[in-house]
Amino acid sequence: MSSDKTQSNHDSLDDSELLVSKTKSDSVRLKNQDIATDDFITSDDELDALLESLSADNEAQNIKIEEQDIQYIDEVSISSKSQPKKIPLSKPASLEVKGVERKSLFGMLRSSFNSKDNKKRDDKEKIVNEKLTKVRIEQDKLAEKAQLKQDNIEKSRFKKVKKEKLDSTKIEKEIHKQNLEKAILDQEKIQKKLDEREIYRQEKLKQEELEKAVLKKAKEEKDIHEREKLEREKLKQKLEKARLEQSRLEKAEQERLEQEHLEKERLAKEKAEQERVEQERIEKERLAKEKAEQERLEQERLKKERLVKEKADLERLEQERLEKERLVKEKAEQERLEQERLEKERLAKEKAEQERVEQERLEKERLVKEKAEQERLEQERLEKERLAKEKVEQERLEQERLKKERLAKEKAEQERVEQERLEKERLVKEKAEQERVEQERLEKERLVKEKAEQKRVEQERLEKERLVKEKAEQEKLEQERLEKERLAKEKAEQKRVEQEQLEKEHLAKEKSEKERLEQAEIQVIREDLALEKEKLRLEKEKIRLEREKLELEKSEQEISKELHQQIVSNTVIYETTEVNHENEVATKRVIQLCGENSDISTDNEVESISFDRNEYMFGALLDYLEVAKQSHQLIRLKFNKVIIVIDHTLNTVCCNILTTSDEYFDECKTPTTQTKIVADELDYNEAKAHQIQRREKPENVHSLESFLWTTSLLTSRGLLPDNTNMTKLMSLKKDLNISRLESIPYANNIIDLLNDRPCSLLEIAEELGIPQRFVFAFYNAALSLDKIEFNISATSKAKKSFGKLFRK
Repeated sequence: MSSDKTQSNHDSLDDSELLVSKTKSDSVRLKNQDIATDDFITSDDELDALLESLSADNEAQNIKIEEQDIQYIDEVSISSKSQPKKIPLSKPASLEVKGVERKSLFGMLRSSFNSKDNKKRDDKEKIVNEKLTKVRIEQDKLAEKAQLKQDNIEKSRFKKVKKEKLDSTKIEKEIHKQNLEKAILDQEKIQKKLDEREIYRQEKLKQEELEKAVLKKAKEEKDIHEREKLEREKLKQKLEKARLEQSRLEKAEQERLEQEHLEKERLAKEKAEQERVEQERIEKERLAKEKAEQERLEQERLKKERLVKEKADLERLEQERLEKERLVKEKAEQERLEQERLEKERLAKEKAEQERVEQERLEKERLVKEKAEQERLEQERLEKERLAKEKVEQERLEQERLKKERLAKEKAEQERVEQERLEKERLVKEKAEQERVEQERLEKERLVKEKAEQKRVEQERLEKERLVKEKAEQEKLEQERLEKERLAKEKAEQKRVEQEQLEKEHLAKEKSEKERLEQAEIQVIREDLALEKEKLRLEKEKIRLEREKLELEKSEQEISKELHQQIVSNTVIYETTEVNHENEVATKRVIQLCGENSDISTDNEVESISFDRNEYMFGALLDYLEVAKQSHQLIRLKFNKVIIVIDHTLNTVCCNILTTSDEYFDECKTPTTQTKIVADELDYNEAKAHQIQRREKPENVHSLESFLWTTSLLTSRGLLPDNTNMTKLMSLKKDLNISRLESIPYANNIIDLLNDRPCSLLEIAEELGIPQRFVFAFYNAALSLDKIEFNISATSKAKKSFGKLFRK
């Protein structure tokens, strides 16, 4: 057993010597390779730099050899577990390597100096020899000190390394255990939060599905109501058309009967005239022919006018039908686009939520890795600092050992033990402090996240309450609208009953008239029987009259051909000039609606684009509209040539002048200070006359929204109302629909931007890159319909952007 231990000790010693010799040879070989024979030193600065690099390399080599010695001591301690023996160590390899390196370096330095001029070479050799002598003396001193120190601290190093190794393994195990426990707790917390988020997301999805179902049901009901309304309107139009056709046929029948009656009277007179005087008969026949020709021409003229009027009515009805179909299609397309947009927003939100969760997970993993890396780097740094401190402490103790070796050793050992204990306590305290700070940071982050989550939940709750309120408001408005429609239907039903009564009276009168005409016809037939004998005599005359009639028909055909050719030529000329005329009319209309004002660049110019709408007809119109709402009466306004009747029960306005005419534009821009507005309520007879006028001139009847929209644009002409805050954020109400209103440029772009986010007037013009007058015109029109909502909380932000705009 003892022989085995001895053998192992010898083997370990041999290994140590081999390691030292190998290190020595490697260092010499590396230094010889690093310094080439062709490199020469030509100045003192280069020599100093070379010596500094050599000293740094030696220190690194010493640290490496010390680490190898510590590893070797660990191996020896493991191999000899029973009783460790003192390991004889030779002279440190680093010192021997240094000596060898210095000798070879000096030789190379000498060879380099010999290649210079003799005078310079001698001076430089002297300086180099002096410096090298000093360096050699210092190295010899360091070698002696290192040899003495190596023998004294070998045992303490062995114990210290072993103890530190055991302590480090225990600390690492504890750290690893704590990290595992912390990671498990973090994972449980994360899993719990993920479960809570999943439950909340599922509840949110269910709620969104319910809201979608409710909205879909409301939309279907609204669509059904709209279809029923359109069908009722179509049926009403068909009935109106049938009534007009019936009246036209009745009128034609009356004209035919009248003509027949006149023709019979004419024949009777002609017969009497023929019996009385033959000469006067010829004159009367001529007059009768001229009269018949005039009547025929008059009838043809009336027929042509009637055909033109019927054609215009048919075209107008067809245009209205096409317009309604286009509006229905546009509405369906808008609803489809809105659904697609909502679906995209929902998918984007889900994707953003998933990305946020993934980023949080990656961030936590990165923090765990960074923490582990910091702990590892901290341990390495502490180990290096400890080694550096030990080295300094050993040198200091070596100097004091020359004076008081025993006392210095004991004191140094006590100080080292105390320092190690303090260092461990400091490390433990720092670690605890870091963990506490980390926990506080995590707790703060958790509180911030919880607060943000609560805020988001509160916002969602408020949004739901707002939607419920809006829905209730819409239902209320819908009920009010249905009530108004019911009242309008009852009123229309009463009118229809009155019309039917009048129609019955008219039919009774026509029936009595027909009976009278039939009796007259019977009388005429009796007279015809009495005059049967005269027919044979008049047959020749009739044949002659028929020939003349044929000739007249031929001449009429030629006249109709000439008229047709003239109409065709006029149509071609009109079509060639129609496009240019339409462009000119459209440009002129845009100028009337939006004006020609230039953009403002400073806040001092705001007053130059302001106006007071109470000084115009539009202000009086708004005031009397409120009066009509409260009194539920028909209000008539007279302003110069304009006569406006407000019918609030049907939400319509009747104006005697077309809103697209230049005359109405001139009246809108005329201030009220130049004339006087007269307003009164219509009595029963005037209201009845007004209803008749509505039926006779439907082009003068407008919906309340379209009339206010157009009148507001014509009055403002791209200006702003007084005291308008151009930096105040605003948004649009959801029920604004401009498809049935007069169009202005960029209106749809402005609506899309305001539906996306609240903006100020200046921000809209800057964001869309359009002239400010179009934004101001849209603002006036929407404000007149009460479709603008203001967001006061974000006004300060807009003021900053307004200031930047003016500074530019």
